[in-house]
Amino acid sequence: MDPVQAITTIEKHDIIGLLLPDEPSIDAKAGAEVLLSALGHMGKTVGLLAPTSVIADPGYFEALARTKPLAREFIISVNTEDSPVRQLRYEQNERAIDIIVTPKSNPLSSGAVSFRDGALRCDLAIAIGFSPESPPEKQSNALPADFLKQTPFITVSPAQNSPVPQPGLTPDKKPRNTSISEQCFLLAKRIPGFTVASRHATTLLAGILEQTANLREALNADTLDITSQLFKAGAQYDDAWTIVNPLPSLSLIQLIGRAAARSKIDEDRGVLWSFLAAE
Repeated sequence: MDPVQAITTIEKHDIIGLLLPDEPSIDAKAGAEVLLSALGHMGKTVGLLAPTSVIADPGYFEALARTKPLAREFIISVNTEDSPVRQLRYEQNERAIDIIVTPKSNPLSSGAVSFRDGALRCDLAIAIGFSPESPPEKQSNALPADFLKQTPFITVSPAQNSPVPQPGLTPDKKPRNTSISEQCFLLAKRIPGFTVASRHATTLLAGILEQTANLREALNADTLDITSQLFKAGAQYDDAWTIVNPLPSLSLIQLIGRAAARSKIDEDRGVLWSFLAAE
């Protein structure tokens, strides 16, 4: 994704829909989180295009937790074959809109009226976190047919870059993926007047940690530079680490403790056995 071209495209549209995989990575969620805030700063209407299991801890992804699906048009259909209509009008009051149908001859029954969803109100789609093996077209069952063919969309996915050996780091001949977090950071920082908040910097850092095995895999100069900028923006490494490496629940810790207390090992035969009660 070219950030300059992406911003130019975004500026031309008012209603923007985000599309994420059913189970997005932390990297994808972090990128979506900062994009939601940046697009809101630009005055855009933003919503989700399809339901997704996004929120494990809404404290880290507040904007994503609040985002609702984009609105659809709602169609009220009258069967005029059996009940020809003379006039259609509406009256609006403080709490409701009354749609008034005047039949020509035959009385109009409730069975002649049906309801259905109409077109999705979306000018531009942004697909985040999809891979070439599983593109958005294959995971968009909740969208109308041919939606992505008829609607312009931007794809934000890990992009391959050739690594540049850095002092103290092991070079890797294989290309590595530039994280979604890096790309979304570069886009957000180019939006006039928008500042990447410290909480966004922390989630973006978490996305980079996820994609680089906690900064242990081969890195390139751009990734290190962006990581440095995130720290300057207030990223908290401990919080980012927790997002990527969540602590086990108390119940799991208790279960591990009971299993350890009830385990025995026969070192001569190399046998370990344990048992847990039903509770």
